[in-house]
Amino acid sequence: MHTLEHHASRDSIPVLFTQDDWAFTFHKIYEQAITQFERGLRGPDHVVDSSTSPFLGSIGMGQQELYDFVEDGVVAGEPTFEEVLRITHLRRQYFLTVQKAQPSTRRLSTDDFPPGQATLGGYRWLPRILAKANAKLRGELPSDLMYSCGNDRAFLQPLGIMPFEFLEKVWQYEGHENQLLSISS
Repeated sequence: MHTLEHHASRDSIPVLFTQDDWAFTFHKIYEQAITQFERGLRGPDHVVDSSTSPFLGSIGMGQQELYDFVEDGVVAGEPTFEEVLRITHLRRQYFLTVQKAQPSTRRLSTDDFPPGQATLGGYRWLPRILAKANAKLRGELPSDLMYSCGNDRAFLQPLGIMPFEFLEKVWQYEGHENQLLSISS
């Protein structure tokens, strides 16, 4: 049985997974996509092998989402694979437990999201990242939006919150997101 070990960038806790684990398969697909991107290929259809769609669908992810993580990881150096894995783990858990492995039939439009200038509790960008996090959990993000994009990371970083931590809190306070204001103060 093959194992891979990765050290989480935030807390140096090793994340171990085995070949029969979904994370092992996800890591292989992610690394293949990185290789394709680094070869100069662009777009989800060219970077993410279409044969991986059934697996990605089984964890609540699409090709575009994986491509967005790969593109930002290569171009901006973040999110790291560990961060992508943690975000994907949360989405997968939500997909399997809350959605009972049934994808949402709803796909939001970019126009459904608050503008970046919108504020909540004095925080510019908070309404938008909340809406994006909720849509990420439900698998309803439009293909032209990414959860944990550069603007999301720039919003969370000064608060000392990692994107996967924010996503976890949004799930924890689902339907009561205004309570998030009290934990970030």
